This record gives sequence, C-alpha cells and structure tokens, in this order.
Amino acid sequence: MVTREDEVRADGPHRNGVLRITIACTGVAAAHFSLCLHVKSRHLGDAYRYPTEIHCVIKQADLLPLPQIVDVKRPFGASIRGYVLTRNTQCVVIREFDGFMPDGFTVLPASTVSELLVNERWSEMLAKEGHSDLAAVGPPFTPDTLRSVLSYLHVSRTNAKIECEATPNAAEHGFHLGRVAAMHDDHIDFTFFDAAGKWFDGVYGISFASITQIVVGSPYVETFSKYIGPYPHDDG
Repeated sequence: MVTREDEVRADGPHRNGVLRITIACTGVAAAHFSLCLHVKSRHLGDAYRYPTEIHCVIKQADLLPLPQIVDVKRPFGASIRGYVLTRNTQCVVIREFDGFMPDGFTVLPASTVSELLVNERWSEMLAKEGHSDLAAVGPPFTPDTLRSVLSYLHVSRTNAKIECEATPNAAEHGFHLGRVAAMHDDHIDFTFFDAAGKWFDGVYGISFASITQIVVGSPYVETFSKYIGPYPHDDG
C-alpha cells in the first residue's frame, strides 16, 4: 500500500497495450506488482482499462528507522555523542559529532563505556541536516582491538589524537596530538606536536592500558597536520 503521494511518471502504452507507470514510493512490500487501472487518455477519448505494470522504486532509507545518535556515558571525561559504528568486547567506535558538525572516528576501550543512551532529538536534527548517511560509513581501520587501530596509525603514518583521561596527571599530560612512532607489546612510542604546530624532539611512551580514546580523522587534526611541517623521525 502506498501511504503517501510521491513522484509518479506514466511512460505511456508499451507493447501489448501494457501501460508502464514508475512510482518512487515508500511503505511498499514488493518492488514490482501489476494491476488494472482505468486510464483516461485525451488521445483515446474515454476511459480505458489497460493491463498496467507498476514499477516501484523503494526509498530504502524511508523504510528503516532513522540512524540513532547515542550519548556515550563514561566514568571520566565528557560524554561523547555520535553514531555507533562498531561495538565488540574490545572497543566501541563512534562517528562523533561536535555540535552539528561531524568529527572523527572515536575509538573507546569497551571497558570505559558505562552506558549508551539513544538521543532521539539529536537523531532527528542530524538526519534533517543530512548527516544520517554517515552512520553507514565505516572507519578506514579494522576496529577489532585498540592494538589494531594503533597499528593502522603506525603503518599508514596517520596523525591522530590520543587521550589518557584516567591517569593522575591527565589534566596536564592526558591529551596527545601526533603520530605513532613504534609499536611494542604493551605500549607505543608517540611523537607529539604542540598547539603552536611544532613537533617535539623526542618520542614518548604511552601504555595501551592508559589510553581512553583514540580519534582518527578529526578535522582539527587533519587541518593542523597540513601546517606542522615534515615528521622529524623515521618510524621505527
């Protein structure tokens, strides 16, 4: 059953007197079905009964619920809002939003996520802003574990944001922008750049256990990376 008036196009009589009509419609159980319609043609004069083929172009997005924006509650740091792309026993991947603007892919250790709350109001607003398609766009990395994400950053030489919000000195040393210089069994070597766009000279160790989020593809980091100059160290 067509539940609303949509685009209808009559293509005219086809072979064997079949009239083909194309409808872009919603709420239809099948894409093709046939019936008989009374069609009035000014060329034929009166109403005629044509065997009629109806071709329905189903708007798939209209048949499904809106992608759900969630608020991610954690025991530390601010909540994170976005579309959940992956959720497994090791990590949760969110396409985060900063207000109405899409941010990067945020990877959270599953152990740091206390609750996922659907935000219907923001789901509706971001859909109306044209962002709901992002719920189907996966990250460029394999989101199996924190290690697999860090390995992607290392091999691809991609700058990213890493946060360690649960450490005692998190306010001063919990926020890192830069590149993974080397992978080890229980930590990474990381090279930072600062708020002035200057690379630090050395590499610094960050343990896997201390990482509370990794953000890949953030517009802030992507844009900043164009102006910070060449990476000063060879990847180990």
